[in-house]
Amino acid sequence: MSHSCLVIGAGIAGIIAARRLLKLDWQVTVLEKSKGLGGRMATRRIGEAVFDHGAQFFTMHSMFFRVLVEHMQDEGVVGEWSRGFLNGDRILSLDGYLRLYGRAGMSAVAKYLAEPLDVRMQEDVLAIEAIGPKWRVRCKSGSEFEADSLILTAPLPQALTLVQQIPAFDPELEKRLKELKYEPCITVMATLDGPSGIPDPGAIASADPMSPIAWMADNRIKGISPVDCVTIHGTGHFSRQHWKLDREAAGDMLWQAAQPLLAADRVEMQCHGWRFARPVTVLPENYLMVQQTPPLLLAGDAFGDMFHPVEGAALSGLEAAKHLSKLLHSP
Repeated sequence: MSHSCLVIGAGIAGIIAARRLLKLDWQVTVLEKSKGLGGRMATRRIGEAVFDHGAQFFTMHSMFFRVLVEHMQDEGVVGEWSRGFLNGDRILSLDGYLRLYGRAGMSAVAKYLAEPLDVRMQEDVLAIEAIGPKWRVRCKSGSEFEADSLILTAPLPQALTLVQQIPAFDPELEKRLKELKYEPCITVMATLDGPSGIPDPGAIASADPMSPIAWMADNRIKGISPVDCVTIHGTGHFSRQHWKLDREAAGDMLWQAAQPLLAADRVEMQCHGWRFARPVTVLPENYLMVQQTPPLLLAGDAFGDMFHPVEGAALSGLEAAKHLSKLLHSP
């Protein structure tokens, strides 16, 4: 008997969960509200310039993720970046952990992993409802989908708005999930009129939470852009403080704060706001079982490992899928 699952969210957690179930011959459909795959593994182009404007890199610690990443290295999808970055004083700080990146941008990693999957783009889920032994999902587009099971991998505040529609949702679990908070991140992408002046390996990571800038990377030195351009991430403090400000005005403040660190001027600039950039804390479980019949699970970056967010989200999706397959006695 073939089982079916709807996975909401085509970030790394949703993609890995869907890949695992597909490997077990499940019928899997992934619903993604945006135009692109990867969630915060995001890449944008401005003219010839290429920017990673969400997640900048990933590490590998678990055997599962190491095997997956090494295969992508062999395929030329993933490359090695560095084992540390410059700090706020422009001093190189090496900790020995290898950072990797998508050679064509971080979103290319998600696209590669999602190749075998049935992903429906621009399907913003509005409602979920248990109808007998199945879940019915209704989207803003008017589309409806049904499956035996459901895995939600969107940022937890977004997933919670759907889970709260369940009549028997455990109030204690709801309270626990509501306590988990995310930091926003205002991001600047700027093309430059010459080299940035950032020394190798091309990125500065500030440990000062009160600084306006948390991160700045030269995408040309990194190896994804053919022209000079930088990505600048605001700290959680800066981004919260200026979230309601006009995005371009907030971006200009970040750009001005970056001037002492740059040797070039901007030619063109765009800004982006990540409302749920990173969880402040994470839950210790790899996933949560919200309901057993029909099965509903939560997975994503709010579970398991906040220090290695890409790998942690991937392992969360994997463990959710493994639990679901055991629950329904899939081989």
